Amino acid sequence: MTFGRVGNALFFFGLLGNPVSVMICFEKFAYLALQKMCGQAIEQPLKIKARLLSVIKKRPGRTEFQRGIISYDENQVLSVTTTGAKALVSSVQWQRLIGLIVLDSNDKSQSIGDFVTVEPFSRDIYGNHYGLVTQT
Repeated sequence: MTFGRVGNALFFFGLLGNPVSVMICFEKFAYLALQKMCGQAIEQPLKIKARLLSVIKKRPGRTEFQRGIISYDENQVLSVTTTGAKALVSSVQWQRLIGLIVLDSNDKSQSIGDFVTVEPFSRDIYGNHYGLVTQT
């Protein structure tokens, strides 16, 4: 990722990678910088707990963000599943890819049924948290 300024007025963000990487970098870096540059208070990401529906392998030592699909299970418990480490995600699938599974630096591998921290992507174009506030 790059950030720069052209002349006295034009700022730019260079977001690298595939479309999903670009969206995640925008969410974690560029959006926060734009808020700051506009004089707004920095919006902290919403953090929620969700039951894991897939296994995640991880070694302790660094914080990791994994792409997640958040839903409600048959008991109306908030659940999340990963798309897999190298999964290709089309723009249609992006609409279902609505958050990041956050694995702290001390966390180890996670099993099905474990509760993990999830950061839903902040908003859709209407400011909603992608159906987490009102279920369909």
